[in-house]
Amino acid sequence: MSKHITNGDSCVIIPAYQEGHEIARTVRGALKHAKEVLVVDDGSTDKTGEQARAAGASVVRHPENLGKGCALLSGLQYAAGKGYPVAITIDGDGQHDPGEIPKLLDALERGADIVVGCRMNNPDGMPLERLLTNRFMSAVLSLLARRRIRDTQSGFKAMRVDRVRRLKFHTRRFDWESELIIKAARGGLRMREVDIKSIYGNHHRSKIAVVSDTYRFLRLVLKNILR
Repeated sequence: MSKHITNGDSCVIIPAYQEGHEIARTVRGALKHAKEVLVVDDGSTDKTGEQARAAGASVVRHPENLGKGCALLSGLQYAAGKGYPVAITIDGDGQHDPGEIPKLLDALERGADIVVGCRMNNPDGMPLERLLTNRFMSAVLSLLARRRIRDTQSGFKAMRVDRVRRLKFHTRRFDWESELIIKAARGGLRMREVDIKSIYGNHHRSKIAVVSDTYRFLRLVLKNILR
């Protein structure tokens, strides 16, 4: 049985780019379930950082947009430096309900190293192209990881900081989360999924660059097949 996880053990990491319209609400919700919320402002030109700080978050700012993977790695480095054993990652655009953080922590407490919030049991509201893309990418990554994972593209996760930081990553943008799944599974980390809500609205606009990010995903897949 793993040690009981308290709010004081965890830091919520929110990678954010141009999320000034939504970030404050996400920060306030996350602060109810963690000792600290860190927003990594990945080169935003709006008031993302200012809004996050006003809502109670700590803020690390990248001077330019380096990619979601870089933002998450900066967050994990911060959490490790502050001595947090647990990190929760959550997107800053309101697509995740911070009130579901305890679900992920409960699964982590029961012996997992990484817990993925899975939207696939109830994907109501998810745009069809996103749903189909997610199912395809999850099928491919499940083959590479040698275990079934239903929602590999979910940004809502809880993880043991020391275990994840032992992995060596080569990606820095949206493909980082796919690499995390592959490296964690092949590295023997224990992964679980818990069902979460799928939240979409008119203001949710994907920041994925279709051509360049698809290329990065395919390159990641090819490299891991060759290995």
